[in-house]
Amino acid sequence: MAKTPAERQRQLRLRRRSEPEGAVQLSVMIRLTASVKLHRLARFHGLTKRATIERIIAEAEGTAVAGMVDAAVEAYYRSW
Repeated sequence: MAKTPAERQRQLRLRRRSEPEGAVQLSVMIRLTASVKLHRLARFHGLTKRATIERIIAEAEGTAVAGMVDAAVEAYYRSW
């Protein structure tokens, strides 16, 4: 028997949760211009939009942490 859209969506979410590093769904509204830029960046680097966002976040965090003193770095990583 065919699955309903809700059943397919539930299975997709369950699959995503079982990823090695875990995954969460991020739902945000962004400007059209930002969406276009994200699409272009992803295509340019041969990545998915998800991988592009993860890469941007990792690079931004690395830049932020690089400018911190040791105590601030420790506090930053404990803040989650």
